[in-house]
Amino acid sequence: MYEHGPGWFVEWLEDLYTRVQDDLKAVSLYELVTLNRLYDDGWLPESLAVNMVYKMYDALGRDTTGIIDH
Repeated sequence: MYEHGPGWFVEWLEDLYTRVQDDLKAVSLYELVTLNRLYDDGWLPESLAVNMVYKMYDALGRDTTGIIDH
């Protein structure tokens, strides 16, 4: 689906997948809602998905310095 996206984005998806399986308490509701929004009658185009996750990072207070360039 998004295997050709920016590294930080793919890493977030892989990390989220692991956390959902291993420690659901480590997953924020915002992340689950964002993941749900990525698939709305089919997967969103990659550029929209990356933008949505970038905005989620910003809203959660995660460091977004330089990730747009990667």
